[in-house]
Amino acid sequence: MSQSLADQSRPGAAHPRSAARPRSNALAAAGAIILAGLIFSWVAVYNGYPLVFHDSAEYIRLALEFSTRWNGTPFYSVFMAPFHATVTLWPVVFAQGIIIAHLIYLVIRCAAGTVGPGRFAVTIVALALFSSLPWFSGQLMPDLFTPVVVLGMALLGFAAARLARWERVYLLLLTAGAISVHLTHIPLALGLALVIPALHLLLARARMPAPGSWVLAVIPAVLAIAAVLALNTVVYGRTTLSPYGSVMPLARFIADGPARTYLQTACPQAGYALCEVADELPDDADVFLWGGHDLAAVQANDGSVMDKVGGYQVVHEEAGTIIRATLQEHFLWQLGSATRNAFRQFGRFATGDGLGVYAAKRTVLGAEGAAYADQVLQRYFPGDFAAYDGSKQLLETLPITAVRPFHLVAGLLAAAAAIAIVGRALRRRQPLEVALFATILLALVGNAVITGSLGAVHDRYQSRLIWLVMLYALVFWPILRRRPQDAPP
Repeated sequence: MSQSLADQSRPGAAHPRSAARPRSNALAAAGAIILAGLIFSWVAVYNGYPLVFHDSAEYIRLALEFSTRWNGTPFYSVFMAPFHATVTLWPVVFAQGIIIAHLIYLVIRCAAGTVGPGRFAVTIVALALFSSLPWFSGQLMPDLFTPVVVLGMALLGFAAARLARWERVYLLLLTAGAISVHLTHIPLALGLALVIPALHLLLARARMPAPGSWVLAVIPAVLAIAAVLALNTVVYGRTTLSPYGSVMPLARFIADGPARTYLQTACPQAGYALCEVADELPDDADVFLWGGHDLAAVQANDGSVMDKVGGYQVVHEEAGTIIRATLQEHFLWQLGSATRNAFRQFGRFATGDGLGVYAAKRTVLGAEGAAYADQVLQRYFPGDFAAYDGSKQLLETLPITAVRPFHLVAGLLAAAAAIAIVGRALRRRQPLEVALFATILLALVGNAVITGSLGAVHDRYQSRLIWLVMLYALVFWPILRRRPQDAPP
């Protein structure tokens, strides 16, 4: 066996020899993971400051002001708080990089039994240069935790026997936290909680039992849902996953046309608040909700349609009724629109989505009128403001468009390699390779359906997950050259 960063961690009775792992190897592994986390921070370092998105300031603010947001949860803000300690936001970026580097380390170790330094280095550098991963690990947004949901549930579901007890506990808590930080993660996790047991059943029937437990994979979803329900019960007095959750799908129904048509025929007799703007309802969900995110909308600065009728509280009161009526009258139309949006979302994953528009918005309208992050940083992180203000992102010199072709080509090559790998794994009856490929593929499909059909179609939603295909190819490529008897137990 080649020299490794660390031998396989103690997985209970299945691998008794791993209990004797040398302390020096453990320290070397920890050092390699920390270094990998710093490498994943290179985009933020090159930028001169952590990358910011439209919602970054809101996430920074929530825990500091003991507040909540109507279209999300405050758990990502709670995650950030102990790292920045109202001093600087840089530790958040480094922590995110280390978390994802450690997950990648666990995937490699569970797949190969050991983590060779060369293999780990190649995987980290390839992902850092040719994937969207560092553009999310360096960003002050919960999107990095979408792949954490997928990898965490997959490791628990299909490789738990290859993990030490403390690693299983850690993954349970980390994955539950990752699910709780964004509302789109909840349906994604619920979908995986159905997919993973189904894959266990299929693998068992094909005589490829997985070294894991579907029960462990489901626990994080249960914990996260319980936490979100408890929070909303305390804050809003309603035991619900999203107290204003009907507003987002209504915006999608309006943009697609069915709800817009329904309102134009039902108004003014129906008496909805939206009847006041029935003739100016947009065909863009972002315009309805926020006034739009593209540069044209920024320059117009007319505000959102939703705000014109009183905001999300008013719209929420009638959103459920409008959605039900729309489905009764135009179900097939909406189903067709949702399907098309999901297909569109599945194929859209350009790196850096929204980062350039954020800078353009600040440039067009000025800091006071456009960038809420200016106010939040000046108030809570005054020492960070000069670096933020002078970052390449805000100076609009960050090479977002330049990296996209390289990422696209690398992604297509990775997809071709992944298909070849899973084909060989099926012939060799290797369960982990098959199960992880299926989990990643179905997560990509589920993510596209959730975000495309119920929200808005944006590259960043699929971009936050697409790098998992490259990770799969990098981790399992050696099986194309490995003899079946060399596979880890």
